[in-house]
Amino acid sequence: MPRVSIIIPCYNYANFIIDCVASCVSQDFKDIEIIVVDDCSADNSATAAVSSGDNRIRVLSTEKNRGYSAAKNIGIRNSSGELLVFIDADDMLTPGSISRRLEVFDKHPEAQVVHGHALKIHGDVDYTSCVKEMKTFERHKSRLHAQGFMIRRSVFEKFGLFYEPLRSKSDKEYWYRIGIHDKSPIKKKVNVRRCHYDVAFYRRHDKAMHKMRLINKKYNSEVETLFEKRIKQLKKEGITRENTIHL
Repeated sequence: MPRVSIIIPCYNYANFIIDCVASCVSQDFKDIEIIVVDDCSADNSATAAVSSGDNRIRVLSTEKNRGYSAAKNIGIRNSSGELLVFIDADDMLTPGSISRRLEVFDKHPEAQVVHGHALKIHGDVDYTSCVKEMKTFERHKSRLHAQGFMIRRSVFEKFGLFYEPLRSKSDKEYWYRIGIHDKSPIKKKVNVRRCHYDVAFYRRHDKAMHKMRLINKKYNSEVETLFEKRIKQLKKEGITRENTIHL
């Protein structure tokens, strides 16, 4: 059983998934499994994901598009690692990303969540180039970046999985739910530590999820309304088995 499970939700990112997987298989910490959840892509994402031939890669394919949050939940349910890492198919892990966060967990065994920094990259720059140019990239301003987290499985067992009605911003909903976001109205429920290292390359491009929300104002408004409604529900009811999706 691997210590770390890397979960990659993927939808129509055949042009990026090879580099994403390459960044995972090249980690210096080898006791990992890599689970790609192909969310009914119309391109050859599933084939591209396993093109390296690494036997630690497993692809799970949905029969219909279920959305970003559901894809991650499928990955969680089918993983076996004690610790879980999430990286979107258009993004990449930096060299040493896993081992650096594990060092924090090993130093602080009480920690339940460890998160590090994300570096912004643009366009279709490949993994090899990113590694060579790593020192030139700007850090993402967000203190809590979705691509920077490593989380104990026990957190999901206790506080539920990602909120599937939110096809966007489900990461932020989770940080609010467990009380680690600065603006969360909920008291912090987990022990969280920071890894002072750049653990992910965050790609900015025209078809990225955040970009689509900026373009589609109606969709963005719907997401924001659902997010606010969800947070009010959690603040009022607390976290219950009835209002969360569990393993």
